[in-house]
Amino acid sequence: MNKIISFFNTYTPVVPLYKDLCKESHLNKQLKLNFYSLSSDFRGSLLEKNLGKNSLNNIWSPKIFRKKKIILSIYYFFIGFFYLFKKSDLNVFLTQPPFFYLVGSYISNLKKTPYIIHVMDVYPDIIFKKKSNNFFYRIFYQILNYLALKSYRASKKVIVIGHCMHNVLLEKGVPNEKISLLTNWASIKTKTKNSNILKKKFKVMYSGNIGYAHDVETIIKSFPKLSNFKNLNFTFVGEGRSKKMIEHASSCYDNNFITLSDFKEDRKLSQSLSSANIHLISLKEGYEGLLVPSKVYNILACGRPVIFIGNKNSEIARLINDFDCGIIINNGDSEYFTNIIQDLSENSSKLLKMSNNALKASRSISMEVLPKKYLRILTE
Repeated sequence: MNKIISFFNTYTPVVPLYKDLCKESHLNKQLKLNFYSLSSDFRGSLLEKNLGKNSLNNIWSPKIFRKKKIILSIYYFFIGFFYLFKKSDLNVFLTQPPFFYLVGSYISNLKKTPYIIHVMDVYPDIIFKKKSNNFFYRIFYQILNYLALKSYRASKKVIVIGHCMHNVLLEKGVPNEKISLLTNWASIKTKTKNSNILKKKFKVMYSGNIGYAHDVETIIKSFPKLSNFKNLNFTFVGEGRSKKMIEHASSCYDNNFITLSDFKEDRKLSQSLSSANIHLISLKEGYEGLLVPSKVYNILACGRPVIFIGNKNSEIARLINDFDCGIIINNGDSEYFTNIIQDLSENSSKLLKMSNNALKASRSISMEVLPKKYLRILTE
């Protein structure tokens, strides 16, 4: 008799979680995976074919909703509720939409179905971070935080994607024995060698979500000085609340210096990431442990080093320090950022060394081992 494991998530994760779990689960004939995700234009589905015994339930959504992350999350909150009553031996709730796992845990407990919470982002902390001084927001936060902690404690397991996130949940009061650390991994294969890293035009790329939690101010403040350098280009690929700041700043410069682009399709991702010499990842002070920018794994798989703007104790900084595959810059230090860009654009040997280290880092984060570890957590 098959053991049915149901996954609840607004859209197919940006990490290749579902796809790789399907491949791995084929070895276990008594395991069946059901995925409940929305049809959306925000992220394309990776699970159209070759699911075998597993099934992707691509929940229909109105076209007018499909490009807005917030609207999709609210829509899923109501539609996904009905799928909680389908037969399942284990429910897995990813933290998108943000508070669906609160409803999911309640229904799971009513049905006496064990559940796991896979924490990609720590809610409600992310939402209330910028409103921490507002009395009513603090009260609302305390209520949601109480419900979240209750859900964590009643779960079979809580999967976190970073050491800092592990520490955040421990501080919240989640028992250590409940928490399993499992980092994300790349959705593209690690390259065997670096190619086209040394180019005439030095391209610095920011690819991914440009949200409120990401520090773009430090980058923007460097533009006046860096715009004077020839053969230097900043390319921003993605969407998010802070993109308007980039768009406003870019209006002061020509297209040769700043280029703006939408999200790339998965099949074009490797080519897009490889077109840059170096990549930017940023996180505002205080957000370390609340989220982990998973784009770092695809960047490293392409053999590209990273400039990280954020806390030196965060997950990305830890990765950079362990493998010497990038540079760490404090929030607000635009002068150091400017100097680093200038130095790397002129120092090809340093850039090449970090690029080779990026590939070593990617190989250490095994696409083969991590899905196996995930299935062990689900079935133990």
